[in-house]
Amino acid sequence: MNLKLSQRITNLVPSATLAAGRKAKELQDRGVKILNLSVGEPDFPAPTEAKEAVIAAVRDNFSRYTDSRGILALREAICRRAREDTGLIYGVNQVIVSCGSKHTLYNLFQSLLDPGDEALIPAPYWTSYPEMVKLADGVPVFVPAGTDLKVKPENLERFFTNKTRCLIINSPNNPSGVVYTKKELEDISRWVRDKEVLVISDDAYQRFLYDGQSFCSMASIPGMEERTVIVGAASKTYAMTGWRIGWFLGSQELADACAKLQDQSTSNPCSLSQAAAVAALSGNQQSVQEMCRAFQKRRDLLLKILSPVKEISYPYPAGAFYLFFTHPSIKDSVEFASRLLKEAQVALVPGKAFGMEGYLRLSYAVSEEVLTEAANRLVNYFAQTH
Repeated sequence: MNLKLSQRITNLVPSATLAAGRKAKELQDRGVKILNLSVGEPDFPAPTEAKEAVIAAVRDNFSRYTDSRGILALREAICRRAREDTGLIYGVNQVIVSCGSKHTLYNLFQSLLDPGDEALIPAPYWTSYPEMVKLADGVPVFVPAGTDLKVKPENLERFFTNKTRCLIINSPNNPSGVVYTKKELEDISRWVRDKEVLVISDDAYQRFLYDGQSFCSMASIPGMEERTVIVGAASKTYAMTGWRIGWFLGSQELADACAKLQDQSTSNPCSLSQAAAVAALSGNQQSVQEMCRAFQKRRDLLLKILSPVKEISYPYPAGAFYLFFTHPSIKDSVEFASRLLKEAQVALVPGKAFGMEGYLRLSYAVSEEVLTEAANRLVNYFAQTH
């Protein structure tokens, strides 16, 4: 038979970050030595307490359905962590646990957007935001940022319409690594309060801050708690990307809506992963601190090696584990990334995937040895293309 796919799926754009990783892996499987700096996940093991919790859960036969909102112990742990990190107090009925933050965001857009409703997405942005908005029959509206790659209220004002329903703020940012200051969030919050727009605060990288910075969530700005949904996950913070645990904290009304959606779609997240997440969130956080120190060291190493290439420019990567850079020779980022992979065997992600042509994203979530070799190859490559 001639299978006819829905227009919704036909129009869906594949994930560029996953595609870059797959392409690099295919070459590696064929024996090509690829330095893969395209993948956005920590290269560290999950916390010991999380692994031990899974073993205990298996032995205890913790293998049946759970509450689709997430087990109570995990929702309590999420609330405790939010209170420690932001000072905000949430009840367990304001938390929904999902299969990763990507699933959490999908649920939010499905629950918030009607056909034609608009979501403001500052560029550069994580590649999945616009596609998830479109899957909810919404309209992604891309808002250009300033030279520092941070969005300003005046930028938001230009793109606001009577169909605007939400604004996504991601700090520390993927792909740029920039971090919004409290003052910058306060400026945006004044605009938000005037417009009655809901902020989706994607805080996936909140624990990866460098140079002694402290994290500031949009929800902690006075007057913004009820206007903000906090999205978090175990994926990046605890190096548990494959365990698929994410969550949000927001109003009970929104939590109830997303609970209905999960009831009729995935039901509960993996029971064993939930047990692991409780242990990770409740542990001493030593593994997180060690990762943060290692990432800062790698970032500093990377910037030092690249420093002789004067024409490379980038916003200062104060958080996350990415460098988002441009160079006069990068006209078509997709074509340039393809040539770089073929000629220098270094895998990066084209900036076009993040709404910023002329840029490349580099992940320094790799060993210092791999990072050093890849950075030196980049220096040599740009010297040849100058």
